[in-house]
Amino acid sequence: RAAQELKETAAREEMVVIAAELAQMEAEESALQEQTLALMRENSMLTELTEVAEREQMDREALLLEIQSQALREKNADLQQIIEVIALEQEAWKSARAAETTGSVETTDRTSENSARDRAQADARALQEEVAQDKRWTLNQSRQTQDALIQGTLDLQRQDDAEAEAVAKSSDQSAAEREMSELQARMAALERERTRLLSERQAEMAQAEEEDANAEEAAQAEAVAAAVAAVADLKAKREAKWRKEAKNQAEKRRGVVLFGDSVTQKDNTLSWVSGQPQAGQTHQILYNKRALRGMNQYNDVIMHVGFDGWTNNLKEVSMYPLPRDDALRRDSWELEHGPGDWWTCKVDIPSTAVMCDFVFSGGGNLFDNNQGQDYHTSVNGGLSLDELEEGIYQKVKASHEKKSAEDDERCYRSNLARALRRMAGISKTLDDNDDDMRMKRVAKFLTVDPPNPKPGHPLVVRYDPSHTPLKGHSPIFLYGGWNRNTHKEKVREEMVREGDGWYSATLNVPQDACMLDFQVINRQGRDSNGNHGVKDDNHKRGYHVPIFNKNKREKVLHVVHVAVELAPVAKVGGMGDVVTALSRAVQDEGHKVDVIVPKFDCLRYEYIDDLVRTEDFRFDNVTIGVWKGIVEDLEITFLEPENGMFNHGCIYGRNDDHIRFRFFARAAAAWVRIMGDRKDQADIIHAHDWQVAPIVWDDLRGAKTAFTIHNLEYGADLIAEAMRATDFGTTVSPSYAMEVANHGSVRDQQHKFVGITNGIDTDIWNPMEDEFLPMCYDEMNVVEGKAAAKEELQDRLNMAKRDVPMAGVVSRLVGQKGLHLIKRAMWRTLERGGQFVLLGSAPDGKIQNEFNDLVAQAERAYPNQVRMVFQYDEPLSHLIYAGSDMILVPSMFEPCGLTQMIAMRYGSLPVVRRTGGLRDTVFDVDDDRERAAEAGCEVNGFSFDGKDEPDMDYSLDRAINYWFNDRERWDELTQNAMAADWSWKSPAQDYIDMYYNALSQT
Repeated sequence: RAAQELKETAAREEMVVIAAELAQMEAEESALQEQTLALMRENSMLTELTEVAEREQMDREALLLEIQSQALREKNADLQQIIEVIALEQEAWKSARAAETTGSVETTDRTSENSARDRAQADARALQEEVAQDKRWTLNQSRQTQDALIQGTLDLQRQDDAEAEAVAKSSDQSAAEREMSELQARMAALERERTRLLSERQAEMAQAEEEDANAEEAAQAEAVAAAVAAVADLKAKREAKWRKEAKNQAEKRRGVVLFGDSVTQKDNTLSWVSGQPQAGQTHQILYNKRALRGMNQYNDVIMHVGFDGWTNNLKEVSMYPLPRDDALRRDSWELEHGPGDWWTCKVDIPSTAVMCDFVFSGGGNLFDNNQGQDYHTSVNGGLSLDELEEGIYQKVKASHEKKSAEDDERCYRSNLARALRRMAGISKTLDDNDDDMRMKRVAKFLTVDPPNPKPGHPLVVRYDPSHTPLKGHSPIFLYGGWNRNTHKEKVREEMVREGDGWYSATLNVPQDACMLDFQVINRQGRDSNGNHGVKDDNHKRGYHVPIFNKNKREKVLHVVHVAVELAPVAKVGGMGDVVTALSRAVQDEGHKVDVIVPKFDCLRYEYIDDLVRTEDFRFDNVTIGVWKGIVEDLEITFLEPENGMFNHGCIYGRNDDHIRFRFFARAAAAWVRIMGDRKDQADIIHAHDWQVAPIVWDDLRGAKTAFTIHNLEYGADLIAEAMRATDFGTTVSPSYAMEVANHGSVRDQQHKFVGITNGIDTDIWNPMEDEFLPMCYDEMNVVEGKAAAKEELQDRLNMAKRDVPMAGVVSRLVGQKGLHLIKRAMWRTLERGGQFVLLGSAPDGKIQNEFNDLVAQAERAYPNQVRMVFQYDEPLSHLIYAGSDMILVPSMFEPCGLTQMIAMRYGSLPVVRRTGGLRDTVFDVDDDRERAAEAGCEVNGFSFDGKDEPDMDYSLDRAINYWFNDRERWDELTQNAMAADWSWKSPAQDYIDMYYNALSQT
C-alpha cells in the first residue's frame, strides 16, 4: 500500500506539472492572439491615415504653388510700376536740364517754366509718394506673402512631420507586421512544441504507467512468490515434523514387537480362537474370569485393547460369558469340563497393527495386567515399518488438516504483507518529508517556510524562545550546518526579532544540501568567563530539517543492535519488544539493520524464518556457530558457542548470567570485526543494557557506539563503565532520564545522556485489524467497538453483563508495579459500582498467594464483578485492553512503560502514577492541559503523584465520575487517546539523529 501511495503521489505531481505547462502555453497562445488582433486593427488605422495624409499633402502643395505664383505676379507688377516712375523722373529731369542749357527762355517763359517745374516737381513728388506708397503696399504684401509662405512652410513642416510620423507609423506597422508574423511563427512553434511535449509526456506517462504496472505486478508477483515460498517452507517444516513423529511412533511400535513377549494362548487364562490374529480382520478371544483372584466379585469383564505398544486405536470391549451351547465348548474339553469361567468378545484388528496390547478388568480398579507386563499378541500381515510410518504420517496429517489450512492461510497473508512492507521500505526515499515527525513535535515554537525546503531556494526559520530554555534571552543565534554538519558551509546567523515575539533567520539552501542541522544559542563563542551561554539543542538531539533534494541523499547507515532479548523469539521483558520494534522502525526509514543475539536453546523457533548455520569462527578458544535467520523482517545473527553456554533452557536465572553474557558481548565484538574485514563495516553498534555492556569498550573497527539503559535497577557497575566508553547513551524516556540523573552510573555523563520515549508495535497492537477482538474499530466507531469487546470479555470471564465502568490491569505482579495500589484500585472500583479484571502472574510465590486470597475474598463480596487470570494469555490481553474503560498503571517507578500506550491505542484511558515514561505519555484531563499543549498532545488520562492509596483514589474517582456523569466527554477523550501516534516512527527518527550526531563527532 505504501509503495502504491508513493507511485500515485508521484503521478499526481507529474499531472500537476503537465497541467501547469499546458495552462502556460494556452495563456501564451491567448496573449499572441490578442496581440495579433491589436496589430491588425492598428494596421487598418495606419492605412486610412496614410491615404488621408496623402490627399492633404497634395492639397497643401497645390495651395502653396498658387500662393507662390500670385506673389510672383504681384511682385512683377510692382517692379513694373517702379520702372515706369523712374522713367518719368528721368524724362522730367532731362527736360529741365535742356531749358537751363539754352538760356533763351524769356522771363515770362521763366515764370511759366518755374511753374511748370514746380508742377513737375510736385508731380514727381506725388509720383514718388505714390511710388513709396506702392512700395510700402508691395512691401506689406510681400511681408504678408512671406508670412503666408512661412505659415505654409510651417504647415508643410508639420505636414512633413506628420508624414514622417505616418512613415514611422507605417514603419512601425511593418515592424508590427513582422513581429506579428514572428509571433504567429512562434505560436505555431509553441503549438508544435506543446504537441510534441504532450506526445512525449503521454508516451512517458504511458511508459511510466506501464513500468509502474509492471513493477507493481512484479512486486506483487515477488510478494506472492515470497508468501507462497513461506507457505511451502511452513508445509515442509510441518511435514518434516510429522514424519519425524510418525517415524518415532512406528519405531516405538516395532520396538514392542522386538522386545515384548507375544502370547496367543495361556493355559487356563486366555486364548485367541483362531491363533495368531491377522491384521485387518476381526478375531475372537476367550478369557478365564477365574484366572485372577478377586475378579469373580465383579459382574462384568472388560477387555482394554490397544495396538503397537498402546499407541494406536485404544478402546474398551465388553466381554460376555461363553454360551453353554457354543461350538467352542464342544470342541474343547477344557472349556466344557474345566474349572474356568470363560468369557469372550471379538476384537477388530487394524490393518496397520503389528501388535495387540490388552488387559482385563471387572469394571473396577482390579486389573489382570499379566503381573504388570500387560498382554501382547503379535499380529500377522501388519504393515512394514515404512508402511506403518506412512500410515501414521497420513493419520497425523488428516487430524491437523483444518488447523494446517488455517496456519497456511495465516502464513500466506502475513508473509505477503511482510514482503509488501519490505518492498515499500526499500522504495522509500530518505528525503520524503511527508512522514517526518521532527517538525510536527516542535511546531509550537519552531517552524520553517516553506515546509518542504528545496536546494537553491531561501529557507526561513522562525523560533519562539518563550517555550524553550532561551526564554527571556536576546539576542539569539542559529548555529549549525548542513548534511549532518559535514557540509563546508556553516550556519551562523543572528535571528531577527519580529513583532509577535518570534525570531526569524533566512538561509540560502545549498544546491547539495539534504538536511539542515542546528541549535539555537544566546551567544556565539564563549564569554569573558569562558562560558558558552544558554542553548536549546533539543535535549541533545539537535534540530533537523530535511531538504527535499532528489540529487542528494543522506548516507545510509549500517546499524548493528546487540542484545540478549529479541521479541518474540527470546522475550522476557520489555527490552525484547524495544530491540525488535526499534530495529524495524530504523530499517523502515531506509537504513541497513542487523541484530546479534545469543542462540539460546529455548528460542521460539516457530517465529524464525530461513534459519541456517552459515559458518563458524573461533573466539577465546571456543568455536562459535553463526546462524542466520529472519525474525519480523529483520536479519538476525544468532551466535552459538559450542561450549553449551546458552543451552540451559532459560535466558536468565542462572548464577553465571554475568559470565555468559560477557562472553557473548565479546564474541559479538569479534563477529563485528569479521564483518568489517569483509567490507561490511558497521557505522553504529547499539548495545542494549548491562548484559552486553562490554561490547561498548571493545575493538569495533572504528564504529561509533550507542548504549541504551532499559532499567537501572540491574548491572549498575557495567552500565557505568559502558556510559563512560560510549559515544552517546540513552534511556527509554526523558522523565526517567531526569529521575536517574544523579545516579552514579550516569551522573558524570549527562552531556551525552538523553531520554527517548519508546513506542509500541502498531502492527501488533492495532484495533482495526486485531484478530482477537469481536469487532474491529478505530476512533470513529470506538464506542461501538469497545462495547462489543466489553461484552465479549464479560462472556469469556463469566462476569455479570452490566454497563458499568470496567478497570483493567495487565502487569507482572512485582513490587515495582505498585501492588498495594493495584489492590486498592480493585476495592475502590467495586465500591463505586464498577468491574475489575487483572491479567498477570507473580514470580514470587508469596505475592501470588496474596492475590489468590484477594480475588477469592473479592468474589465473595462482589460476585461476578471481579476476575483475575494468573497466566500469560496473549488473546485475553488484547481483549482486556479493548474491553476495559480504563487501564491502571500505578507503578512506583517506570522507565517507560508500554501498557499505557497500548491502552490508549485501544481507547482505554490510563490511570497512572506520574513517573518516568508514564509522565511523558499520559497528560491528566484536569491538571495537564498546558503541559500537553507544550508536548503537542491532547489530554488523555488521569495521573497522581503520591504513593499512598488516597493519592490513587483522587485519579481513579475522577475517572469513574467522568464515566458516570459525562459520557460525551469520556467518548471524546477516548477518541483523542486513539488518535495519538505512539508508534516507533518518532523515536526511530530521534535515534537516527543521534546516530548521525555520533558519526559527526571527531
